Amino acid sequence: MEHYLWEPQHLLKTLGSRVAAKARGETLIATFYRTIRSQEVPLNLLFNVFLRLAPARVRTRLLSGFAREPSSLPAGPMCLVHAEEQKYIQPDVLLESDTERVLIEMKVGHHLTLDQVRRYCLLHAARNLAPHYKIPFLYFLTRGRVHENWHPESAKAEIREQGLEAYLRPRLAVWEFEPGMLAKAGVTKQQVSPVLSDLRIGVATWQEIGDVIAEEATNCATAGGDLAEVMTYLTGDFLADMERRSLWHAPSATSASEDSPRAG
Repeated sequence: MEHYLWEPQHLLKTLGSRVAAKARGETLIATFYRTIRSQEVPLNLLFNVFLRLAPARVRTRLLSGFAREPSSLPAGPMCLVHAEEQKYIQPDVLLESDTERVLIEMKVGHHLTLDQVRRYCLLHAARNLAPHYKIPFLYFLTRGRVHENWHPESAKAEIREQGLEAYLRPRLAVWEFEPGMLAKAGVTKQQVSPVLSDLRIGVATWQEIGDVIAEEATNCATAGGDLAEVMTYLTGDFLADMERRSLWHAPSATSASEDSPRAG
C-alpha cells in the first residue's frame, strides 16, 4: 500500500488527477475503479492476501501451475513471507520453506526483461546470507505467453522457440553482473554463482492460474465443511477481480464438457 503514499494521483488525491477525470467526463468514483482495476499493485495485494489465507495444499497446487517439469516445483509446503523493499528489486510474491524460496513476478501490462531476472538472482543471493542457503525458484505470471511480454522485441521469437529457461541460461553468467548492482544487493559474484547454477524457472498465464484456483474451489466445495465456505468466498472474490480485468474467463459449460476425458 506504500505505492499510494508515493503516487497519490492513483487515488485521485492530486489536482491534476481530478482535472483529468473531469476532462474525460467521468465521475471520480468511475475513474477510481477504472484506474485501480487496470493497475498491477492492487492485484498484487489481492494475490498476496489469497496466498496468505489459502491452505498450504492450495498454495502447493497453485505453484504446480508454473512448473512444466517436476524439478521446477518446490518439494515442500511454502509460507508467504513479507518482502522488505529493496533499492534494486521488489518481488510481487515471496514464498519460503526451510529449504526453498519462490519469487514471483506478476505482469499485467508491463514487459519482462533480462535485467529484472538478474536482479531477482541478486535478491536470492542476498536472502541466502541469513540464515542459510535455500534453493532458488523464479516464476513469471503473465497475461499472455511469456515471450509475448518480453522486451526487447528481438528476443521474442527465440523465447517462443526455445522456451524461457533455455533462453536465459547462457545469459545468466556471473560476469554479466555489474559491480554497482552487486554492491546495492550487498553480495559478491561468489555468492551469486550458486543461485545461477540452481535457479529453477517457471511460467504461467493468469488464465492457467485462475483455472487452478477454480478447480481447488470446486474440490473444497465437494469436501464440504468450514473450509469449503471460506474457500468459496476467498476464491470467488479473487476470480471475480481477475475476470473484471479480463485476465481470466470461466470456462463455459460447452467448453468444459469438451475438455472432459469422456468427451468425444
